[in-house]
Amino acid sequence: MSLIAPLFLAALANPALANVSLRAGVTTYAPNSPFTVAVHVKLQPGWHTYWMNPGDSGMPSRVNWTLPKGWKASELRFPTPEQFSANDFMTYGYHDEAVFLATITPGAEAPATAQIRADVRILVCDESCIPFNGSATINVRKGSEAAENSSNAKFIQEWEQRVPQPLKTPGTIAFAKEALTWTLPAATAPKAKSFFFFGADPGVLNNSKPVERVIEENGFIVLTLNPSDVLYEKPTQLRGILVPRGENGKALGPGYWVSAPVK
Repeated sequence: MSLIAPLFLAALANPALANVSLRAGVTTYAPNSPFTVAVHVKLQPGWHTYWMNPGDSGMPSRVNWTLPKGWKASELRFPTPEQFSANDFMTYGYHDEAVFLATITPGAEAPATAQIRADVRILVCDESCIPFNGSATINVRKGSEAAENSSNAKFIQEWEQRVPQPLKTPGTIAFAKEALTWTLPAATAPKAKSFFFFGADPGVLNNSKPVERVIEENGFIVLTLNPSDVLYEKPTQLRGILVPRGENGKALGPGYWVSAPVK
């Protein structure tokens, strides 16, 4: 153990594993005017990291903010992840790079130059997995009004398009006899040949095959979801990303974010 600990601690700060940078959508900010910041994590080629729910193994990706007094950061907006399968484990994440978006809302306190710091805690994996802690800082000047940074705004917009949009009509989700049944109105449900669902909360759904079957009847689309082997009681809600897929199983866009109570 005396040899493992120094190696582990060195890995946490090893800049060769990943590079973290911040990009703000503005060149100047104005008090109480929200703007978007992108946390860009560049990985070594072939390596990957994880989504908010890593799946069967791994670690959730997290960002902690240090902001001026009274400023606030929204919850992270994650792009729809990929699936990684190895040794009978299914995990969810991103290869080569990941971008996490957040809305920053300046408070009434308005320094001439505002410093924004993001501390990132992730697990990076190839044939082995190594924890990585990294940080990045940017300074944003105060202006009479917020002014867009066109280059960063374009980058942010490109990644916003990979973030799932809210499903406007999530339907109803019922739990009975250790099974989850999700009923969506066919008229408003996404059009697809099949569906995949990235569950956001560990231990609720089977990560390899979250959707057991899909049928359409009486104007509704009914999805039977596979519960996790460790789900022993009714979950209070279902959260995650519903991804419609086409004929060849390819995703038809980033999908739809769902957060709905389970009856």
